[in-house]
Amino acid sequence: MATNIMSISIHPSARKSFDEKASGLLSLIKESRNQLSTPNSFPSEILPTANITQKDIAGDLEGFCKDLQGNTIARIFHFNGKRYELDFEGYKFLKALADRIYDIWDIKQKLSISYIEDKIFSWIKDVFILGGTQNSFCEFLIYVSERDIKFTTVWIP
Repeated sequence: MATNIMSISIHPSARKSFDEKASGLLSLIKESRNQLSTPNSFPSEILPTANITQKDIAGDLEGFCKDLQGNTIARIFHFNGKRYELDFEGYKFLKALADRIYDIWDIKQKLSISYIEDKIFSWIKDVFILGGTQNSFCEFLIYVSERDIKFTTVWIP
């Protein structure tokens, strides 16, 4: 049986640990207040020039909260007209899990840390929205990475 050179492998005990930690992130998702401005905010003289309606939006809405240095500190998604977030503490756990997964040599050779973070967030968002899943996080990561990783020939003159 030939193995797919582009597939990633994760030791069974590491899989179990990663799956438990990814599942634990589900309890850290919170409904967010959709606060557009604060009472003491600086009044802006910039007026909107377009309205975005539901028909203009293709796909799910996701967002990031960043600090003053541009570092991501929270992740946001919308579901059923409500805004949900993985806030500062939750995002720290997501980042720590991504770092631990990225420490695996086989994964480090094929995936980026930002790819892993995005897939963890996609998985917990999907599980939250669907109310359960057939696949564990590691099964999901292996599946999507095998789908996304491609051999590419690059010719440099």
